[in-house]
Amino acid sequence: MPLAARVAAWAAEGQLDALAALEALADTRLSPPGEPGTSPGEPGTSPGEPGTSPGLPAARLLQEAAALVPGGSTTSLADELATAGAVVAGDLLRLPPAAAAEARPALAAAAAARAVGWSREPLTQGALLAHFAAYCRDELDDVELLEDEAGRLLLGWRDELTRVELRCSALFAERLAGGPWVLLVPVDDALVERFLAGADLRGRVSAWDVTTLTKLATVRSSVGVQLEWFLRDVYRVKVLPAHAFTEGLLARGIISLGM
Repeated sequence: MPLAARVAAWAAEGQLDALAALEALADTRLSPPGEPGTSPGEPGTSPGEPGTSPGLPAARLLQEAAALVPGGSTTSLADELATAGAVVAGDLLRLPPAAAAEARPALAAAAAARAVGWSREPLTQGALLAHFAAYCRDELDDVELLEDEAGRLLLGWRDELTRVELRCSALFAERLAGGPWVLLVPVDDALVERFLAGADLRGRVSAWDVTTLTKLATVRSSVGVQLEWFLRDVYRVKVLPAHAFTEGLLARGIISLGM
């Protein structure tokens, strides 16, 4: 089965574990030069450039991806990834360049097709993000739309550059360089725990689940504010912080009720 068709089948069957793991493996920005098994300056391994990924830690990738579905199995997930071309290299899993290149547009399409259930009319994440891009371009004088392609926006506000992306999951999102980042992804209990445990992650990345209208957001981002206002003014919905995330921040003393 062609890889694009396999990704579409996983999406139709709700196999978020396979989608999330393949997405992480196909994104060379998550495996920058200096990872084990990579030589500095190796062609095709610069962040953001397509090419040979040095790979991701196999045990962590399989464990965290399998946890995204009830009763997920790391063994069956490893088998699914093998059918997609993933190979084991020591303690790492990696995806050959041809497979990664084929996977990326299929994964972007799967993320874009995720339905937004609260809308009275049929609405997908991809359509919502396209509407937000048009809103920034046509309605906001102080926000500049610098890039708009394949579910990825680069928005400028004064000297702040924010990337907004549709993704199947936020696996290994702490490896995304710079920030702020606004990721439109499913938010679950495991992601809440990762954000609570990772000061650098929550300081640069915010996760917005526009299907459940919840977010994990402590990073300062003017574009995040604009996204919230856009959803409120255009769609008449409000995105609220995930309750477990707020409770966790309070319990750890990261925020207080007086803030």
